[in-house]
Amino acid sequence: MDGGFDLDLSRSFQGAGDIWGLSDHCQSFIRDAWHGFAPPGSCTIVPLPPDVSGPQNNPWHAHSIAIVPTMRTPEDVSWHQDLVYNSMWALLVGITRWNETTCGGGDERPHGSKGS
Repeated sequence: MDGGFDLDLSRSFQGAGDIWGLSDHCQSFIRDAWHGFAPPGSCTIVPLPPDVSGPQNNPWHAHSIAIVPTMRTPEDVSWHQDLVYNSMWALLVGITRWNETTCGGGDERPHGSKGS
């Protein structure tokens, strides 16, 4: 998470810490969950640290961030036709599981949603 869109996220979720705080926080979860390497196409949802979580500390009122790597190092992945599909599927499954575990089994609305 050190360039492009990731750098903008790091700036937006900087909180009281330095610009690398979000990267350090997410990397610690990757180390714990994946022993340091989240495979391309996987999804890890990471709760944000308290100093950047919630309505007072970021414009999106976010409490978590989804890490969905598409490659280990920058390279041509045009041969991997299913990478985007697999990444999106992993993201949707990750969000479903996150909502089920944080909202009590799916009977309640996910955080921040408004229903009819």
